[in-house]
Amino acid sequence: MAAAAASQASTAASRHIGWLSPLHLGSIGWRSTYCLASIRLSAPPFPLLTIATMIIQALQLSAMCMSYSDSLLFKIPRLFLPSTTSIFSSNNSTASQIFLVGTMVYIAILVGWVFLETVVARSIHISFRYRILSTLIMLTTGVLLLPLVETLAMPFIMTDSTGSDMSGLVQAVTPLSISHLIYMATALAAFIVLTGLAVLSKLIMFSGPYSDSSTLSINIPSLIVPAQPVLLMTVGLLGASRTFGLDSVHPILSALFICSIAIVYSVIVSVFPTHANAIPWAIGVYTFVAVIPVSLMSALHPTMFWVAPVVSVPLTLAVVVGRLFVLYTRITPSLIRVKDVSNGMSNVRNDSEDEVSLPRFITLSDFSLWLWFTVAVHNLFDAQIRRTADRREMLSTATIDDKTSARRRELIGRLQTLVSYACAEAFTNGRSRLTIVQYALTVSANYEAAIFEATRLPTMVERDILKGLSPITVVMLIGLHTDADRIRRKQDSGLNAEALAELNAKQKKAKEEAINARRAINSFWRALAIPKPDVNELLAISQEIHKHSTTADKLYIQLIKAFPERDNIIHAYADFVAVVQQDPEYGAQIQAAADEIANNRMMSDSSSASSSRSGSVSSGTSRAMENDILTILRTKRIRTTSNSVSRLRSAVLVLLCVITAIFVIVGGVFQVRMFVMSALIDALTASGNMDFNSAEATFLALLADCENSYPGSFTFGDMNTVELIHARLTSSLDDLISSTEDLDASVSDIITATLFPSIFSSAREPSFIARHYRATNPATTESVYTSIIDMASSLEVSFKRVLKDNTLSTDIDFVSTNGLESLRNGINILQADILESTDLAQYVGLGIDAVALAVVVLVLLGLQFFLLRRAFNTVTLHQAENINVFLHIDRDVVDEMVTATNVAKRERKRKTKKTAKRAIHFDVANEPEDDEHSHITDARDLARMENMVSVEDSDTQASDNGYDDDDDAHDAVVEEGSAFEHSPMRIRPDTEDDTPRNVESDSSGCDSEMHRSVSGDEDDESDVPPLRFGNISGRGSPIPGKAHTQEQGSVSSVNLQGTDEGHSSTSEGHRMPYEASDTSLLDEGGAEHLLHRAKVYHSSLYSITRLIYWGTVLFLAMAAAIAFGVVVSFAYDAVEIPVIIDAFSDLDATQRLITDLKSADSTQTISAVEFIQRGTVDAYERYWEVPDSRTKLDLLNALAEFDLSVEDAALVAEAWDLSDQIAYRDHVEMKMRWMTLDLPDAVGCQIMDLDYNYSAETWHDAEQAVYGDYRASSGFYSTNEADSAMNATALETSARAVSMDDQYWRRKDQAVDNLNEVRNTLLTRIDNEATELSDILDTVFTVRIIATAVFVALSVIVLFDILVLIILKHRLKLLADRIDQIRHRLIDSKAFQGGDRKTTKRSMIILQVALLVILTVVSLVCIAIAVYSTFNQHTNKTALTAALLEKSDISAHVYALLDDWTDYKQLSRRYTQRPLSNILTAVEKAYMAMDVSVPEVLEHFTAYSIPESTSAAFNSYLDQNNHTLMVAIELMLWAQDIPVTVATEFQDYEYDITAESTYEFDQMHYTREYLYNNSVVDRTLTADEQIKIAREILFDDKFHANVVSFEETLIAHMEAGHITAEQNIDSASSSMTQMEIIVVVCFAVIFVCMLIQFLLLLTLVPTPARKLSVIRQRVSAKATQRFYRMAAATLAALGIIFLILTLYSELWFVVSTQVDILDTAASRAVRLVDIAAEGIFTTFDKADAKQRYNAAVSNLAVMEDRHATITSESNPFVTGLNLFLGDQYSLGTAITCPSCSVLTDESYSQAISMFIDAIPKLNPDNGFGTCLAVDGTDSYAIKTMLEIEQQVTPVFIGTFKDYASTISTAMLAYRLINVPLYIFAIGFLLLSYRLVFQKIFTALSRDESIVLSLLVMIPKEHVANNMMLATFLAENAISDT
Repeated sequence: MAAAAASQASTAASRHIGWLSPLHLGSIGWRSTYCLASIRLSAPPFPLLTIATMIIQALQLSAMCMSYSDSLLFKIPRLFLPSTTSIFSSNNSTASQIFLVGTMVYIAILVGWVFLETVVARSIHISFRYRILSTLIMLTTGVLLLPLVETLAMPFIMTDSTGSDMSGLVQAVTPLSISHLIYMATALAAFIVLTGLAVLSKLIMFSGPYSDSSTLSINIPSLIVPAQPVLLMTVGLLGASRTFGLDSVHPILSALFICSIAIVYSVIVSVFPTHANAIPWAIGVYTFVAVIPVSLMSALHPTMFWVAPVVSVPLTLAVVVGRLFVLYTRITPSLIRVKDVSNGMSNVRNDSEDEVSLPRFITLSDFSLWLWFTVAVHNLFDAQIRRTADRREMLSTATIDDKTSARRRELIGRLQTLVSYACAEAFTNGRSRLTIVQYALTVSANYEAAIFEATRLPTMVERDILKGLSPITVVMLIGLHTDADRIRRKQDSGLNAEALAELNAKQKKAKEEAINARRAINSFWRALAIPKPDVNELLAISQEIHKHSTTADKLYIQLIKAFPERDNIIHAYADFVAVVQQDPEYGAQIQAAADEIANNRMMSDSSSASSSRSGSVSSGTSRAMENDILTILRTKRIRTTSNSVSRLRSAVLVLLCVITAIFVIVGGVFQVRMFVMSALIDALTASGNMDFNSAEATFLALLADCENSYPGSFTFGDMNTVELIHARLTSSLDDLISSTEDLDASVSDIITATLFPSIFSSAREPSFIARHYRATNPATTESVYTSIIDMASSLEVSFKRVLKDNTLSTDIDFVSTNGLESLRNGINILQADILESTDLAQYVGLGIDAVALAVVVLVLLGLQFFLLRRAFNTVTLHQAENINVFLHIDRDVVDEMVTATNVAKRERKRKTKKTAKRAIHFDVANEPEDDEHSHITDARDLARMENMVSVEDSDTQASDNGYDDDDDAHDAVVEEGSAFEHSPMRIRPDTEDDTPRNVESDSSGCDSEMHRSVSGDEDDESDVPPLRFGNISGRGSPIPGKAHTQEQGSVSSVNLQGTDEGHSSTSEGHRMPYEASDTSLLDEGGAEHLLHRAKVYHSSLYSITRLIYWGTVLFLAMAAAIAFGVVVSFAYDAVEIPVIIDAFSDLDATQRLITDLKSADSTQTISAVEFIQRGTVDAYERYWEVPDSRTKLDLLNALAEFDLSVEDAALVAEAWDLSDQIAYRDHVEMKMRWMTLDLPDAVGCQIMDLDYNYSAETWHDAEQAVYGDYRASSGFYSTNEADSAMNATALETSARAVSMDDQYWRRKDQAVDNLNEVRNTLLTRIDNEATELSDILDTVFTVRIIATAVFVALSVIVLFDILVLIILKHRLKLLADRIDQIRHRLIDSKAFQGGDRKTTKRSMIILQVALLVILTVVSLVCIAIAVYSTFNQHTNKTALTAALLEKSDISAHVYALLDDWTDYKQLSRRYTQRPLSNILTAVEKAYMAMDVSVPEVLEHFTAYSIPESTSAAFNSYLDQNNHTLMVAIELMLWAQDIPVTVATEFQDYEYDITAESTYEFDQMHYTREYLYNNSVVDRTLTADEQIKIAREILFDDKFHANVVSFEETLIAHMEAGHITAEQNIDSASSSMTQMEIIVVVCFAVIFVCMLIQFLLLLTLVPTPARKLSVIRQRVSAKATQRFYRMAAATLAALGIIFLILTLYSELWFVVSTQVDILDTAASRAVRLVDIAAEGIFTTFDKADAKQRYNAAVSNLAVMEDRHATITSESNPFVTGLNLFLGDQYSLGTAITCPSCSVLTDESYSQAISMFIDAIPKLNPDNGFGTCLAVDGTDSYAIKTMLEIEQQVTPVFIGTFKDYASTISTAMLAYRLINVPLYIFAIGFLLLSYRLVFQKIFTALSRDESIVLSLLVMIPKEHVANNMMLATFLAENAISDT
């Protein structure tokens, strides 16, 4: 049959090719036409293939234009090009040649095949050969086009240095050789041929084939469409060949050239669109726009390929949307002005020419874009096209909204008018006429009109109306005509064999399904007629009814839509609607429409329909009739949904929207979090780069200066000249500037600066102390509190001066101090802040994910248990009610329905007018009103009366039926009123067509089905015989003997269904106001009155109960909110207490640092004085130990890490400057004393080269004006030469005078005062913060206690309300049961016997009350424990605050004592050196201060358990030191002959050395040249001897040991006190934590109790009076349960998906915890450079050699630690990072350094080992007294160090940059992958509603409608006679419509 159809199509196509004859094509033209049309006709039917191909080509072109990179990030995008996968490589030249030759052969074969087909073509036909050819052409010019172009580009790659993934051919042939030229020529020819084939393909298959359901996926081409492949292939050739090898010069040149071509092509495609459809046009623009960023950015980094969409997509959208907006706003007014001409396109030209106009300067391309954009905007494709109907007519049947339909119809008419005018008058060429054809073919779907317009074009050319058709227009015209002719033949009214077979099959199937539905109906009534019918079997049969009925309905509708003119199908459908669906009104409408169509066809048989220019075959009248029937079908498709399913749908939609919002929010938060993490990592990377660049620039600047000072001493390896050093310094300086800008940009980013202000302040605001040098003599420092950015800028200026050899005298010191020390400290602070912020951001993200996951889980659980379960139970309940109602139908009615619905097999017979036997007879006419039916009114009145009271949710089943009253399924909603009486059901006649002649019953089949085994779920009530509902008209009376029995059985059944077992009757003494003593004695009127009173009482009690219920819920919510607030307040405590503890810890650390700083400064001062006094090596070394170890620098840097204010930092900086000025005077006085001594060569290294000249100092004149007289009398230093000429005694005296100079000690006192002020400020601030926090916590405690009291009150109210609700709920149930009894009394027309009422079990009430009591007890106990814990926590808080303040007081008193002791000791020494009265007065004050501070400290220590030995040692050392000082002061008083009235504390002090307890020990262990004897002897000594002894005893070894021991003991006392205080702090903090945990646990238990109370409240929801219960048997409802499981599984899948997304979101947590590897890698490189920078000074700088060496060793230790971390394999993360390192960074790689003399063929790891071994050789102590490293500037160690630094530093910094690049790339990929994952999750969420929930809703609605449709079949008089049935239908508002 398919072959016959193809043959017919070929013949028809051949006959219709003559319409091109006016063009005079010639033989080749005709053959080409045949061939092209056949290829077009044979194309695969994939409408979206063209668009998909364009998208793939866009990706391929972008991948092809990437700049080459030997990186995985380059290879992944190149996978878009199949030809590049493992084929082209530098060592696979043979495969490249084979592939190139194979490609050219393939192109030649394909083009040859097309040529042969053109030669042999004789007609248009479809064949297997043409299908293969068209498929090959589409693939070749589609997805394989650019890979083929890439292959053909191989000969144009001239070198293998560029594009090495395609350089295989260059490896095989010599460039520009004969072979290469041949390859180039043949490849060029193949490229041209392939271009022609691509152009031809675009002309033939410019779109997918049109069909009768065309959509906007069809591409409407323009005249420029053949240029698209030309542009595409041109750019592809340039990209593949790297612009013919231009990439080998520089990648950016090729990128710029390709970018320029892409810009030009983008403009061309934007101005001249290839397609009028906006979608393919936008893709075409994007194809070339995307090349621009790809070519440029990938030249910088291959990762930028993935950034291209970020740039090109918005740009493309801007171009496309902008132009469409302009066109839409310009041309749309013309559309509004034109008229809607409805008679087809052929009649619009002459009627509306004068009224149609277009704006000026509108081209055909502009008009085409606007036209199809308008079609898309107004959705004019939204219609399935049928035979002979155009789009206008089908929109009326496809659109439910008539207004929308009319608007669309009018819009199509207006567009027809405008298109006709524009393409006939405004644009007068052949291409414009094609627009009319395209419009008719796609928008109007009027294929006859399309063929007419296409055929008319050659005639217009022949008549010179058109000047001619271009070849492009002719080829496109052939394709359009072929499509239109094919669709017209497919939709022709003359059906072919295939369509006719389909029609017959569907019609036969529809009739079979209709018969099966009727048989299933009969089976239903037969199953109901058995003695014990099973409701589950009935429900299964009803589903069969619905299945067959629905299938038949769909088939009939499909047939009518496809063939609306066939009245026999419409008649059959009308019969089906009337008989099976029981809808007479709707059936009558269909029947009337069928009759009109039949009559119209009979009238039009005499004449054939003329073919109008609109292409319509049928007349206007028949078309209208067909549209009428389609409109009738459309209105019937509007479905109604039950209330329960509607509520279920609404709730599911709301919750799915909530979940979707959570998904979107969490996805957005993830992207924001990752953006923040990316910003932090960028800042960390920038800080690392800046740290290294500043270190390297500092090292090179210092190296250049050293080389200038010592030519040839530091030029080794690759930097063997100063110029090379300067070149590297220039590069480092540029990198420093760039990295500084990057750091500034990263920290100033709005996200970083807003979220992490500490990072911004650390980089942009002052954060560390830097040192500037002033050009004074000697050089002095000016320490400032500055920022990293400012310091880097200052260093850059100094580096530039070093490059220009124009350094200032302070530049080198400035660079050395700040580049190696201060700036490093600032960057370390910044990096610590960044790492801390990274951890904070990650933990915040973790918390957000956890909260989101918890919310989603709660929402899903709520949806599962509180919505879906209840909703499905409600639906199941409705199904049970609807099917159980059939059990109450009288047996006579059931027997009649069995007989009436019997389907008979019949023989076909001619129709007769004899009345046939009816299956289900409903009288259409109105029934006469007679007495026989008067009781119907009573039933209606009863139903109306019972619905007077508004009812909402009611319990409809009793526990005996398998449904508990407390089950959620009982909460059904009943709409007020009943539609039952408004829709009377009448028997109507069946059609005569279905009347059987010979009846043969098919009941046997039904019986076999009916007597299947029934499941064992039947209730005991199934044994009750079916109810009979009084006299039925025409049916006779019930059997007299059985009437009473049946009635009693019915009453018993109703009682079992309507009331709970055990409901006790109300006692006589407490009877309700509506109760009578015996309802059986009431007549019908009395029962109705009693029912009314009961309902009124129930309604009033229900209102009161509901008010109490919602008040209880409100109070419970308020209590929960208050409890939550109390718990949150404890969280505040938990957060703030550790903060204040840390603040006190920081305070203690700061005080310790300040004390250590003062101690170090004091040590230097005292050691200098001691050296002057004694001249010992120990004193000298003790002095220089502080600067050589950089103790003060380390302390200052550590102090800067704390949160100092600007004022405090300024004080510290000033103290530092003063300390340096003091140190200079120390150096001078020590040099003076050193010149008097004969010390070893190694002693004095730091000062031996010191050159001083007091008169040349900058401040000489100013000082002389103040201190000149004193210095002239006591002595001072002058110059080296002058002082060295003095004798030793005089020089020592001058040195002592310098050490005791007033200016010296004023500066020292100022520095100490500054540090003390900083300490006091910090102490005051922390104390204030502690006091403020304590006050806040006290306030929080008070509020917490008040809130707890309110919570207790609310809890008591809630508990009392719940108890009241339990009683009221029980009362409401009793009322509902009583109402049911009265209702059944009325329905059954018999009084119940009093003894039939049963008592109600009180177990549920007892259980609820018991549960309430337990909850009350547990809640009160937990509240009591929580209150006790709260008070205990507050007490511990007070104790904690006291302990913190006590610890602070201990430190304050100890440090005060230490300060007083230092002053006392220092002033005493000063007085012995310079006995002035003011100093003596200061000594007295210090002594008195000691008298005050010592008792205070001892008083504090008495509160702590300090060991007796420690206290004894403290007192002993204190006494010994004080004794020594007292002796020295008294000796000085004697020597100065001070009166006894002065300094009385020190006068008449008696001492005797021989009486001291340590005398013998001191004699054995200390050599004391000058020693006191006793007060009697020493008083007689000369003044000089007394002074000598006083000075010596304060500097001898004994006193020094005692001072050290005393200070250590004092610190030990403080630490002991701290330990005790910290134990108290820990104890209080631990107790607070325990109390907080207890409170939280208690409130958690309370929350659980409140949750149980809430669940208990859910069981106490007040419910209105129940509806009438009709349920006798439980319904299994397997289908509904299956739907429930499907919904639950879908929700579980959503939860799993979100869990997976959450886990994916936390994968980065592993990386974030290891991100400090960047700091480690950068620090390793920085420390390596710092070692080299410090090491070079050990070879020539005697003064700083030791200090520099110590710094180098310290840096080496850090570098080794960082190197071990990076090279260790114990960390999987670092090991994984190392896998991505390039080979050039492998430590096992051998070093290549031809200019190195130390390094030959060692690997990097060996070089690092050599570097580590070389550093100890720079120790000046091993310099044989030279104070320098061994061999000085000729040291082999320094040469080794410098050569290795040059080779290893690039590896270290390269490793850091690779780490940073890898982490950044991984983060980018991680973020990008997350987007499709969330899109998939949201898509799954949305599809779950469409594919799961929507189907569930449809199925549930269908299940409810199944049984209701069966109820409609029952005659109205039978329903009215059965009061039970009438009442149920009235209460449920069930009608027959």
